Amino acid sequence: MKRKILRIIRKLFAGILFLIITLIIVGYVYEHISRSISENKYKPAGDFVDVGGHKLHYLRKGDREPTVVFESGSGAIGHLAWFKVEDEVSKFATTVSYDRAGILWSERGDNPKTADAIATELYTMLNNAGLKKPYVIVGAFVVGMLLTPPDIISQTMLAIPMLLLFEIGIIIAALYAKTSKDDDIEPTIEPKV
Repeated sequence: MKRKILRIIRKLFAGILFLIITLIIVGYVYEHISRSISENKYKPAGDFVDVGGHKLHYLRKGDREPTVVFESGSGAIGHLAWFKVEDEVSKFATTVSYDRAGILWSERGDNPKTADAIATELYTMLNNAGLKKPYVIVGAFVVGMLLTPPDIISQTMLAIPMLLLFEIGIIIAALYAKTSKDDDIEPTIEPKV
């Protein structure tokens, strides 16, 4: 009886393992086929620039000073995160949004993905693409400050995503509503003796 149960468990385990391996292989093949179809079907807007062994994709709009650089962080949508903002800002400045190494159309490269390496790649891209200073770095949260080396004179703007502002608003409203309810209760004052 125990041997039968062990045999059934082994077969079940082998079947599950086979299914997992098959799904991994199918996913891998599907990913590569999808990427090759997408690369042929959807050509990137913008240009590529070599930053020392690999190329970064960037999109430039406008032709006035200063150069506003949109940094999208490590999000998978790269330069596309700023497309609406970039269209408006390009009316009075040169705008540049780019895909970090390994994101969207930019090549991965061999550099580590540290703040220093990313900042070096960014400024190498700006220099090699012929984009003039001064730079205004616009980044989500503190990304812009991390990518502004001290030897570059620029301004940094922090763009806080609207979703975060919405969430903070809800939390503040909830706290306000709670304190309002607490204020409605009559306080009892004990006489001092």
